[in-house]
Amino acid sequence: MALGIITATVTIARMVFKRHFSASRRYSPDDWVVLSALAVGLPCAIVNRQGLVHHGLGKDAWTMSTEEISTFAMYFYILEALYLTAISLVKMTLLVFYLMIFPSVSTGTWTRRLLWGSMIFNILLAAVCILLAIFQCNPVSYYWKQFLDEDMNGTCIASAPVAWVNASLNVALDVWMILIPLKEVYNLRMHWKKKTGVIVMFLMGTFVTVVSILRLLSLSQFDASINITWDYYGVALWSTIEINVGIICTSLPTLRLILVRISPRAFGSQGSGSKSRHNSTADSILAARRQRRLSSVETYVGDDEELGPYARPKLFNVGSQITN
Repeated sequence: MALGIITATVTIARMVFKRHFSASRRYSPDDWVVLSALAVGLPCAIVNRQGLVHHGLGKDAWTMSTEEISTFAMYFYILEALYLTAISLVKMTLLVFYLMIFPSVSTGTWTRRLLWGSMIFNILLAAVCILLAIFQCNPVSYYWKQFLDEDMNGTCIASAPVAWVNASLNVALDVWMILIPLKEVYNLRMHWKKKTGVIVMFLMGTFVTVVSILRLLSLSQFDASINITWDYYGVALWSTIEINVGIICTSLPTLRLILVRISPRAFGSQGSGSKSRHNSTADSILAARRQRRLSSVETYVGDDEELGPYARPKLFNVGSQITN
């Protein structure tokens, strides 16, 4: 529950900064997506704490009544659907953010196609897994009522393979979403200190991947469990942690800007930059635009010398609106 409070605080700070202190003074599409992720993620934390923990999570099922086990199963059923929805929205937030900072004019259409393809894959994966989670039993209530009445008629699909496939594909998608921005940053003509700062920020997203892997490993107890309150402890714990850490990581670019605003000397970037500032070709202008967008992710918008002679108001406004 404490992690959920931290996540909510970080998201609120992000939204307040975007609305009142950023250059654009408005929300961007990724802000609305992360709000949706928070709207689903917080109930997930509440269900984990108030539903599962209070009804036997981590206890031996053989010491509990059938009513308690049935109630636990009902809350776990709810947690499954919430988790699958929230983790998909977290990934969607990052993909929308990447589409904003990697415009086709500077990165090429292939990067954009990869991002759109990743987004479609994420949506389809979430839709299939959510539907399978909701309708895994026939009737649906058989999922938790089977513990109350052994004679109740009903069937359930094997949910463990679905959980394994979903978790494995999510880990692969996490790694893929880290490689895409790193490739673009690597190709930038940017001061090495500033480039390192941007790379480090993106690599912090690997923490979510680590949590995803830990959740994947916890699924070893998920298959054919006869002691669900005990065996599902790791899955429930890491699912909630993964959602909250993911939401926090999507807010890292804005948190960086907040820290720079609070203490420019400590968190600002002193590296100036680009060797292309004395060039007058069209390629140099595009490179400057691209550098401006990505460097603004790591530093606060306002360093006019970043674009050199190309720091026209039009370019400055576009960069400011996208990164803020």
